[in-house]
Amino acid sequence: AVGIDKNASLIDEARRRAAEASSWAEFNVSDAQQLHFPDGSFDVCRAERVLRYLEDPDKVLREMLRVLRPGGRAIIFDFDSDQTIVDFPDEKLARRIAEVVDAAVPNPWIGRQLVRRCLQAGFAEPEVAPHALLLRSPQLSVYRRLVGGVLSQAVASGGLHQEEVDRWWTQLE
Repeated sequence: AVGIDKNASLIDEARRRAAEASSWAEFNVSDAQQLHFPDGSFDVCRAERVLRYLEDPDKVLREMLRVLRPGGRAIIFDFDSDQTIVDFPDEKLARRIAEVVDAAVPNPWIGRQLVRRCLQAGFAEPEVAPHALLLRSPQLSVYRRLVGGVLSQAVASGGLHQEEVDRWWTQLE
């Protein structure tokens, strides 16, 4: 197994965890848009929470297909921002926060686009298995890590007020 990421600190952490688990997995700093593997190198390729952050996610899909062996499988997990549903009593603020979060990534709707994009990249029969996630208190820390920085930047730029963000987190808790 080979894992890649452009972020060296994430690769360092993956290597640390792999060593701790006595794993044979290999981790390298690399760009998923230009994989340095020969054609047909892998039985399985997996991308998790990657495509929404890229200007050209189709490049990654084509690279995944290129390095897959015939009959190999690609497993892609990504979000569709409009499918993030948050129960918050102030609907206007909830919509504003959703817009701020969407604007922070190049492809907030990548989840709904995966079948079309996979077909265009050359995948034969893509399947989609949508999942709804219910974030409760234990998982709220994950959501906070995912969007907390974006909301802080929105406060710094004047797009949101700090009291709105504080109210958001307090109500979600």
